[in-house]
Amino acid sequence: MDDPITATLLADIQKAATDVGLTARTVTAEEFEEAGGRAWLHLGHRFRINATAVGHPTASSWCADAETARDRFAAIATRWSGRPGARIALIDEVERTMLAVWPEEPSC
Repeated sequence: MDDPITATLLADIQKAATDVGLTARTVTAEEFEEAGGRAWLHLGHRFRINATAVGHPTASSWCADAETARDRFAAIATRWSGRPGARIALIDEVERTMLAVWPEEPSC
């Protein structure tokens, strides 16, 4: 590892893990890419609701089931109606598909 700060941080993390009986290791770039932000799936959070304002991420919400996700999506869209540049998206992270977007056409 060329960066001494990163090397020190990793060593500290590995020691802390060892102190509590865990094994920590550096993941490869391929492993990181494969996980691709999907590590939270083990918690049962399949559906993500993203709220953006004027193109900037503002809030995210996670749900385990589709009905709750759709209810939250509707509630957030209602609460955000009238905000310039607001955009809400409901995403199924397992299927990697966009289930709903509000508004259907982006506003400026």
